[in-house]
Amino acid sequence: MSAPDLRTAFKQAGFKLTRHRLKVVDTILEARGAVTSSEILQQVRRIFPTISISTVSGTISVMKELGLLTEISTGNGEPTYEPIVITRHDRLVCRTCNLTVSVGRNAFEAITERLRHEYGFRLESDLIIFGECSRCQEKRVFSDRPLSISV
Repeated sequence: MSAPDLRTAFKQAGFKLTRHRLKVVDTILEARGAVTSSEILQQVRRIFPTISISTVSGTISVMKELGLLTEISTGNGEPTYEPIVITRHDRLVCRTCNLTVSVGRNAFEAITERLRHEYGFRLESDLIIFGECSRCQEKRVFSDRPLSISV
């Protein structure tokens, strides 16, 4: 969505798109994957050092209300946010470190096709699969190994 479109959407909803809010929106749109409000604040403060977390949170709330943003709550720390895209946008989320990996829209095609054929169920939203990333698996395997000491 372009800046003029965003201004129109904000204005129609009764909100002003200030330069601070616009920078928050740009930061979200330019991020590679999901971001937390703390990460957004940190990035925006590089340009506007006095911006508050309430401005970031308020902008996030408006974007969610306008249907421009989705919140991903993993139940493990701060929620992350991603712009809503027209096409399906599936993700893998690590329950240990909250790493969120966007996968191609066809990554779960076999699952969605099976749901449609076996249950007559058509997905209307993104799939979010929770599990453990390879880095956390390696850490767990390493920490589970018995400590051997040679004398």
